[in-house]
Amino acid sequence: MSDLGAWMFIIGIFVMMVAVIVLIVAAIRKANRLKLGSIYTVAGAAAIVIIGIIFMMVSPVKSNESGSNQSIHTTKKSDTEKLESAAKASSKAASEKSASIKGSSEAASIESASASSELAKSESQKVSQAQEAQTNSQNISYGMLIKSDDNKGKAYIVSGSVLQAQSDSGMEMLLVDATGNGDYVEVIVNGKTNAVEDSTITAQGILGKRDTYDTQAGGSNTVPTLYVDDSSNVTVQ
Repeated sequence: MSDLGAWMFIIGIFVMMVAVIVLIVAAIRKANRLKLGSIYTVAGAAAIVIIGIIFMMVSPVKSNESGSNQSIHTTKKSDTEKLESAAKASSKAASEKSASIKGSSEAASIESASASSELAKSESQKVSQAQEAQTNSQNISYGMLIKSDDNKGKAYIVSGSVLQAQSDSGMEMLLVDATGNGDYVEVIVNGKTNAVEDSTITAQGILGKRDTYDTQAGGSNTVPTLYVDDSSNVTVQ
């Protein structure tokens, strides 16, 4: 109930109270049963009772209005707190997602840079090994290779005609005439090539220990060995 409605209600009750008192006074005087002072006393008592009744009726209305207003205020406050909490949670989630995306992007960049670095390093090693093999092939003669294993582990290039070609378990053994004068090198390739007997090849690899094999004439022959880690390092002409 609004304040205006409450006051109109009070005024209405007051008017009714006055009317009742007037009627009571008129009836008593007409009956001549009480003196004038007693009449006023009764009227006053009646007025006090009616006012008390009005007060008790209005107080709960005020109390209800106050409680309702307090409840509305509390509800509004609770809704506001919920909205603020939701906004904070949303902002935190957005920040965490942004940080996660940034972290993933940085990790991807690092991995990409690392892969590029490894690729560049690998290419650089290949170039360096090719240059080393070329230099060693010029400085280390066949006689030095057949004499001892001192050059084991060095990069080297062998070129010549294939006398014998064998393949087994993904590996190939090519017996190559490295000088054209019957100076053979045993080339062991990891993988398969198109080389056959009488093919001319160029192979880049790493020198190993000398190997001794039996010949068809019943004798033996000792030759240097060259290990090629990938068939792509063998060129067949």
